[in-house]
Amino acid sequence: MSEGQLQDGEDLNYLFGCKFDHFLDSEGNEIRDINVGTFGDDVVTQYLLGDKLRNQRVVMFGNPGAWRDPSRINDWDFHAQTIYDLGVDRIICHTTDHPHSVYSFAAHLGFTDIDWLADGNSFLAMRMGLLFDARSEYMGGCIWPYVMVIDNGIIEYYRQEPGLPMDDQTLWTDDFDRGDYATPLAVIEYLQG
Repeated sequence: MSEGQLQDGEDLNYLFGCKFDHFLDSEGNEIRDINVGTFGDDVVTQYLLGDKLRNQRVVMFGNPGAWRDPSRINDWDFHAQTIYDLGVDRIICHTTDHPHSVYSFAAHLGFTDIDWLADGNSFLAMRMGLLFDARSEYMGGCIWPYVMVIDNGIIEYYRQEPGLPMDDQTLWTDDFDRGDYATPLAVIEYLQG
């Protein structure tokens, strides 16, 4: 398994200033379970990643794009309550796609236990060293599948799927939907241990 460029114990506080769009309803609450047609009336605003990481224990995982491999998200949603019961405050799905696509995907799935991070310009993926070229799948730059447990900005657990092209070109495959290492069961095992 490749360890990538992030490591257990690494301080992610330099990522706290990354800005991301999200959608708010008329009362100012983040919209996470909506129908696709309601975007026109809603307010788009920005938040800092630090708002979701600061003073919390967070599980964050990467999904290459919205509308890509919903079974991966289903698995996270299925295990979400167990993860929360083990002392996690928030679960975030990080995907490199336009905010409207990400939130439409979220609305389609209807999962309320997962927060969504729409990394539309892939800035966070680039900073993490996990951006890869998925043009062969007509997806442009995507986040490589990973998972980490972050405690107030410090990585306490990190795993990614093997085969990230920047690690070893001989491992490259178009099958970036594998889920052998960056899984909710791996996180549960870590949290229970």
